[in-house]
Amino acid sequence: SAYAGLCSTEKLSALVVTLGAGICHVVPIYEGVTIQHAIQRSDIAGQDVNAFLTKRIFDSGAKQTKKRIEEIKKWNCYIPANFD
Repeated sequence: SAYAGLCSTEKLSALVVTLGAGICHVVPIYEGVTIQHAIQRSDIAGQDVNAFLTKRIFDSGAKQTKKRIEEIKKWNCYIPANFD
């Protein structure tokens, strides 16, 4: 799926990062070839980001933590599809 995502950008080389709710993958692709030995997987992902932000916001005494988390992620965790 990392290669399919790269093909949609019409690029041959990239570092494809896929971050889901429970897992994160980093897949390097060079000239259309996946570099298998360099693929990385992490169990730190979206749920962990939410838990961390919830704790920090709650500890600061702020209210409406869910709304604040959505705002933080919207402004700081967004990667545009077309970054050229």
